[in-house]
Amino acid sequence: MNKLPIRNLTLYSFLILLISIMVSFIIMFYYLSEIRTLDSRLQKLSNAHNSFLKLKLNTERLLTTITLEETKKTWKETIENFDKAFVLLPQNQKEKIDELWYVSKKEIIVIEELLNKKVVSPINLQTKPILIKQGEMFVKGDNSLLYFTLQELTKKIEYLIQYESFILDEFDKMEKIDINHIRRDITTTIYYATFFPLIILLITLFFIVYTTRKTAIMEKNLLDTKETLESTILQEKDTRLLINNIINSLEVAIFWKDINGIFMGANNFFLHAAGLQKPDDILGKSDFDMPWAQKEAQNYINDDNEVLKTGKPRLNFEETQTTPSGDTIYLLTSKVPLTNTKGEKIGILGSYLDITEQKKSTLELTHKNKLLAQQSKMAAMGEMLENIAHQWRQPLSVISTASSGLKMQKQFGAISDDSLYKTLDIITHTVEHLSQTINDFRDYFNPNKTVVNFDLKNIIEKTLYFVQSKLQNRNISIIKEFESIELLGLENELVQVIINILNNSRDAFENSSIIEDKLIFITTMKDEKKDYVYITIQDSAGGIPQDILNRVFEPYFTTKHKSQGTGIGLYMSQEMIEKHMNGELHVENRTFQYNNKSYTGALFTIKIPLKMENI
Repeated sequence: MNKLPIRNLTLYSFLILLISIMVSFIIMFYYLSEIRTLDSRLQKLSNAHNSFLKLKLNTERLLTTITLEETKKTWKETIENFDKAFVLLPQNQKEKIDELWYVSKKEIIVIEELLNKKVVSPINLQTKPILIKQGEMFVKGDNSLLYFTLQELTKKIEYLIQYESFILDEFDKMEKIDINHIRRDITTTIYYATFFPLIILLITLFFIVYTTRKTAIMEKNLLDTKETLESTILQEKDTRLLINNIINSLEVAIFWKDINGIFMGANNFFLHAAGLQKPDDILGKSDFDMPWAQKEAQNYINDDNEVLKTGKPRLNFEETQTTPSGDTIYLLTSKVPLTNTKGEKIGILGSYLDITEQKKSTLELTHKNKLLAQQSKMAAMGEMLENIAHQWRQPLSVISTASSGLKMQKQFGAISDDSLYKTLDIITHTVEHLSQTINDFRDYFNPNKTVVNFDLKNIIEKTLYFVQSKLQNRNISIIKEFESIELLGLENELVQVIINILNNSRDAFENSSIIEDKLIFITTMKDEKKDYVYITIQDSAGGIPQDILNRVFEPYFTTKHKSQGTGIGLYMSQEMIEKHMNGELHVENRTFQYNNKSYTGALFTIKIPLKMENI
């Protein structure tokens, strides 16, 4: 009898060894596949780079070749070859050169049309390169169609060569970055492919040795367990009594019912809440026999049936209850299904805690937070209205100048129809610009808190547009290091957070007269698992004093004069990020290098999920 468990344990150890060896081979195969994938990616970039280099060389040969037709044919082939290689590039690499290549292809179309003209024929070129033929015609003062065609063709080819140089520069940057990145990834992959299988095998061997040593102890434990079980049975009655004493001493209501919703028992706290005296008073009763409202009783029974139907606990949900005195209290309730030794459902075990006082406190806190949010929004609205005034100042000046000019011309009788229409067009375009400005700022004030898809880059650009006038007036430079990242979240609240942080940096610059270079760096990046995005805002304003650094997110805390700040901007920013967007907002002082100069400033880091559930 004692040998059977030992044999099973030995068999299990052997199976675990086989499984670990298989897992080790799978891991090694996976990481080797990853190395091949990385190598393939580098090969695609190299092929596209080499293909484009041939294209550029053939483009340059169009101006210097004496065999134009053959060169033109080769040039078209290299264009097709690069198009094929370009399609195979990853999306992030294509995006870096897509716009330049799009412009280049427009130039290529024009060049092909010029090359296909009859005037640009080998006979007219006299087997001379385009540049030489054009030079000869320029010296002679030839103004023929051929000369102007060659002149335009040369200009277009030179433009194309310039764009191709830009694309080659991008290829060089991407290849350098990818080579370093891929080399690092290959080294890491090789390390993992070796390390993980080795660790798995060592753990498995340790487990086998460990279980072997424990087999002898297991036999002794089986005998001890038998004696313990016999002793436990004798103590069962005492244990039941102890449990009853424990649940009756708790300040939590506990009850249990059968599958038909009939009460089978409860502790003293529940009996008191129900207005009952003895434990036997509750036996055989249902919720409809209790003093709470009929609608509440029906809700309790519905919850019981749902738990019995699904077999899953329902934990920590809020509900109300009418007391015997007629008052309504708030409960935090949990219910779990009860099962017998066969796994069959036999009833419900429930408990609840009276959270009426906590509920009142939560409602008061919620009301306070709403007031704070409204106060923050009003402050932000003031900022936005001031920004609108800055944005409108120049267009309104244009309208005033144009209308005044019309009035003066009318008074002197010097107004013409052409002048009138031009001035009216200026006023119309300026009014359209003002209207567009209102539309842009109106989106910011939209109170809708629906979760929407938006591009992070566009949101940051829009935010900078809102505050650009104030930043420019104070000679504050923005250094952008962000890319397009698709987010699912609260667009306007993120805009308000970024504006609050930028305003904080702007005020820090204003409070210091010794800062020469006023810089704000805005960067974005995804984490390795691509679950979160990080937004960092770093300024060069000298940083936040250490003695108040840990208090900047407190409500109503501010170092400014009361007429300049309310002390809720950063507090509400943290509330929006952490409670509304399930993210994090931190600040620290950091010293950094930029253009060979050292700067110190505050670094705000926003961490938010790429996708969040609807609020």
